[in-house]
Amino acid sequence: MSSVRLVDVGSTVIKICTSTTTHGVGPVTRIPRDPQRAPGRQVLDLVAASGDADLPMRACSSANGGLRVGVVGLTYRHSVRAAVAAVADGGGNLVYRQTLGEPAPAIQPVDALVVAGGVDGSDLAPLRAAVQRFNLDAYPHDVLIWAGADDPASTRCLSPAIQVPNVLDRALRPATSGLAGAVRDLYLSDLVDRKGLADLAAAVSGPIEPTPVVVGAGVTALVTDPLVRALAPGLAEPMVVVDVGARRPTCSSAPNYGPTRSAAPDAKARSCAVCSPILVWLRHEPGCCAGPVTSKSSSI
Repeated sequence: MSSVRLVDVGSTVIKICTSTTTHGVGPVTRIPRDPQRAPGRQVLDLVAASGDADLPMRACSSANGGLRVGVVGLTYRHSVRAAVAAVADGGGNLVYRQTLGEPAPAIQPVDALVVAGGVDGSDLAPLRAAVQRFNLDAYPHDVLIWAGADDPASTRCLSPAIQVPNVLDRALRPATSGLAGAVRDLYLSDLVDRKGLADLAAAVSGPIEPTPVVVGAGVTALVTDPLVRALAPGLAEPMVVVDVGARRPTCSSAPNYGPTRSAAPDAKARSCAVCSPILVWLRHEPGCCAGPVTSKSSSI
């Protein structure tokens, strides 16, 4: 793919640019969202007016804040921690995390509720007891995901709509790919079905990626790909990469380049989002040539 149009549909602004193998990423055009049109239709109208509508197109979106996810697990140290990492890897926005044994406070409604716990092949009696005591009705949600041990007794109590492999392997190590994939799939279907991107989804090459996933892929490329790293001379580590959106800022760290984190844009998030002297703005489209990386010192 020698040339490709890159599109980022945000909550308030649409960003469009063209990337070529010879010249990299061109100027980025920023267009305010039109409240009278679905964002997917608005993008297609902009493309049609550009004169090169046949150019292949890749897109990402965090429209309207993305998929809201709650996590409840057997322990904070293991199941909750692994599930939270998987939610971040899948591009979801974590709303809350707690254990199965905690009393439910005033829980906010979420798009997806993840329940996890137990280790396959171990004694599952503590998990079953915790699940039986768990008041699912106190956690309003649209979709329930089970990401714990393969235990029919526990899943019968909860009747999850989606069951994925345990987020913990038999050695208590995180195994997040199954849950991350489920969250990503829900994110994409939510974007297409409820965020007005159906028209765009039919026109792009590949799926519309969650913006947090693209940011995370960009951090990985920045740290591990010499060609991408060369675009940011003088870049120091450790660093934090921040994508500041209208609804939710997204942070990824390096050299660990662990799960991408999303947070509500409150005062605490703004004051704590950047914890190193380097603030990097990066938008790298996986599978396409990388564009310029802008870095600057930050006093935050």
